[in-house]
Amino acid sequence: MTLRIEVSPELEQRLKEAAAQRGSDLSDYVRPALEALAACGNGLAEPGAESLLDIFEDAWTRLPGPDTSNLPEDLAEQHDHYAYNIPKRLE
Repeated sequence: MTLRIEVSPELEQRLKEAAAQRGSDLSDYVRPALEALAACGNGLAEPGAESLLDIFEDAWTRLPGPDTSNLPEDLAEQHDHYAYNIPKRLE
């Protein structure tokens, strides 16, 4: 199904940029926010409530990133050693 939503050009640009930063297309980027909106009943926001985009962006920033605390310090320089067990390069 296709759903057409009218937004300002500025909002459209912000959404496209945010989707691109996350490596997603626009539909995949906004779909979870629309599902969350539909799940909260009539979808009417309380006066003074955050916008749906603000809520979605806040939730996205709280997702955990990759744990890099246990990676070797020389991983970038010696990636072949760690990936393919090739002897480390001498510097």
